[in-house]
Amino acid sequence: MSRITVRMRMYSVFLRSSLAFIIFILVTTVSRAAPRAVEGVLDLADWDFQRDGIVALNGEWEFYGGLFLPPDALDASSLPRTPRLIPVPGSWNGYQDQSGAPMGSDGFATYRLKILLPRTVADSRNPTKDELAIFVPYVNTSYELWVDGDLLAANGRLARSRPEEKPQFRPEIARFRPADRHVDLVLHVSNFHFREGGIPRRLELGTADQIALKQRRLEVTGATLFGANLIMAIFFAGIYALRRENRADGYFSLFLLSIALRMLVTGDHILARVTTELPWEMALKIEYLMDFVSPTIFLFYLRALFPEDVSTLIGRCWTAVAILGGAAVLVLPGRLSSRIIPPYLLLFAAILLYFVYVSFRAVARGRPDSRLFLGGIVATIVASLVTLLRYTGIAAVAELIPMGIFVLVLSQCLFLAVRSARTYQQALTLATENARMLAKTEWQLKKLKEYRRLMTLREEHLRRRIAETLHGRTQGRLFTAIRRIDQAERAMSHDIAAAGAYLTDAKQLLDQVREDDIRSVGRQLHPAAVGAGIVAAIESLLDTFEESYRVHFDVDPDVEAMDQAETGGFHYDLRLGVYRIVEEGLNNISRHAKAQRIRLSLAITHRDSGNYLELTLADDGVGFDPKSPSSGLGLQTIDARVSDLGGHWTLTGSPGKGTTLRVSIPLKPDQPEHPRESRTA
Repeated sequence: MSRITVRMRMYSVFLRSSLAFIIFILVTTVSRAAPRAVEGVLDLADWDFQRDGIVALNGEWEFYGGLFLPPDALDASSLPRTPRLIPVPGSWNGYQDQSGAPMGSDGFATYRLKILLPRTVADSRNPTKDELAIFVPYVNTSYELWVDGDLLAANGRLARSRPEEKPQFRPEIARFRPADRHVDLVLHVSNFHFREGGIPRRLELGTADQIALKQRRLEVTGATLFGANLIMAIFFAGIYALRRENRADGYFSLFLLSIALRMLVTGDHILARVTTELPWEMALKIEYLMDFVSPTIFLFYLRALFPEDVSTLIGRCWTAVAILGGAAVLVLPGRLSSRIIPPYLLLFAAILLYFVYVSFRAVARGRPDSRLFLGGIVATIVASLVTLLRYTGIAAVAELIPMGIFVLVLSQCLFLAVRSARTYQQALTLATENARMLAKTEWQLKKLKEYRRLMTLREEHLRRRIAETLHGRTQGRLFTAIRRIDQAERAMSHDIAAAGAYLTDAKQLLDQVREDDIRSVGRQLHPAAVGAGIVAAIESLLDTFEESYRVHFDVDPDVEAMDQAETGGFHYDLRLGVYRIVEEGLNNISRHAKAQRIRLSLAITHRDSGNYLELTLADDGVGFDPKSPSSGLGLQTIDARVSDLGGHWTLTGSPGKGTTLRVSIPLKPDQPEHPRESRTA
């Protein structure tokens, strides 16, 4: 299975999972409509806790602003005024207190709700009456909860002024067994430390087992998500420590860490369940700081992934906003720093939309794995928007932001994993290619050393042949010439004719030294005929073999045209290399072939979008056995010459049927070309 197929299946699985998650979100919004409190009374006569589950205590509550009324005094006829009504959940800001004055964020009040329970819950004839429980997530910012006159739960210290109040944030479960179907719920609330007073989250009523099970699930879910975020943060921090050049891993690790820290002080408030000593102000500062830090780190992470798609200006502006907001959170008390959060949420919504825009832009531009990234972003935003329905009381849905963040984290982990796998595959491919290139380089270096050895050996052989020529035939001719000159000198006095004959003989010997020996040595050292052209040089070389062999030299007209071109003909290195190749081939024929005929041809061919010089040298000699090919010095020299010119060669033959050497040498792109070549092509 190819890597592309695996990647496409991974995308398919994730997209299907994201679709299922969104469908789950939508399904959870459609449930049986729970009854709402009307004029301070919640009628649950038709509600069945076992069938319908937990019910939210939403609706109109009695509200006594500016008063702490004892539970047993609420039904007294001596109350000065009728109660006002206020929606729960919600803030008391702007509602009137008992004196008719509008309430601000600071203040205190009494809330009351009368609940009519189902008959089966409080039936005295039912010996297995269920124990009920009320879950209170938190209240701004301290409270006491009374049920039928009994104090069952409290947070912080109630007060009528700021110095006396102690805020606290800790979810509580109040358990009770109703005496009858009528339950009187009273809540004393005070707030002097937050921008809004009142009951911001819904209270929930159910059997004690239901409430305990739900809270246990929330605790397990919260702890699992927190642990998963923390572990993944450590994991990606380790990856970044090993590969500092990939900054996306480092930013993602910091983002996960910031999310984990925020989870400690929000939602089910894991930290509050572990310790009661954490000050309310400190928990609020941690939450708000992470609200500014998390999107900033995610923006850096996004820019590290798609640097060409993220605006530098937007990055700088958002960083400035985060720095100013974080500084305000650290310096100001919670009652003031909390006031900057509502306008900040507008900016936060804008940056979320910008994240979506960048994701769509990356997909449109074909960035690798950008669809996987987009899926996580969309799932998180959908979860955030649906959860707002819960906060506003529009729909009774679950707290989905942690799940949305989990989907986001999962998508980013998959995204980074796919990228890491691709990077690893690229590194593996590069390592394989480097190993191949290293092996090729080592082979070329070995060949180069072998070529140098061959050239040195060939040079030594050439020197030896020249020395043999000079010390043998040339030296003998010179000694004979000197001897004839001496004889002519002695004969000058008595026999002029003899002296002239001696001088003529000496002159002939010197001419032989000049014409035969010196020119032969010079041609071996450097063939001057190469300067006149490749055809002329080879013809001069073949002249020395015509006395012993019947030689046929066939030249393609294109070769002659290019060799005589006004632009300079073939490159000098090519002419010299071809000359030496022919020279070695002819020498091999004279040493080993025992041939009578030699056939040499030069032609130009066009293939693979390039021009090649084709050389063929054949003889009718004894041939060779292909099963045991020779690797003598001559063939090694030919191999070195052909390799230097970037060509290739083959040697074919069979016993008794001669040998054929074929050489193909590419002409360089800047090599002059004759117009006839285009016609040939």
